[in-house]
Amino acid sequence: MGYGQEKETRAGQRLRRGLERSVPKIPGCALDYRAKSRLVRKLYELGYNADELREIFRLIDWMMHLTEALSLRFEQDLRELEETLNMPYVTSVERIAEARGEARGEARGKALGEARGRVSLLLRQLAKVCGPLPEDVADRIRDLPNQQIETLGEALLDFHSPADLQTWLELNEDPAR
Repeated sequence: MGYGQEKETRAGQRLRRGLERSVPKIPGCALDYRAKSRLVRKLYELGYNADELREIFRLIDWMMHLTEALSLRFEQDLRELEETLNMPYVTSVERIAEARGEARGEARGKALGEARGRVSLLLRQLAKVCGPLPEDVADRIRDLPNQQIETLGEALLDFHSPADLQTWLELNEDPAR
């Protein structure tokens, strides 16, 4: 079979039947709010699962543009329909994904903040043991991976001078840096 001649899937057949029943058969008539509402309502009635509905809804939304005012009205009507059918609003998936993204961002931000706090504490401890650190040395320490920051934090207990820190950095820094 060539392009466009693939066997119609069961979901595709159901979509076609739903479209045929829901969209007015008036030639040249723009698909408007009522047609979009009827179509979406019919898809719910046909029993599509959430994944199928999301995919189909994106297609419908792309094909059937509404004005801003009608779009807001359509969204409200859809929420009410879903409440009566006890189904989540299609875009709730996006809200869930957004919440997950926010949680990941918060976790990354927290980890980054903790890492910066460890480096800051280590720099203050090194300054107590070795005296004020030149900015280039502090930058080299800030560039160390977390594991080496921890190792340096333990090693500083044996430092007695800035030379001890310099020796540790020379032995433990990545030569590619």
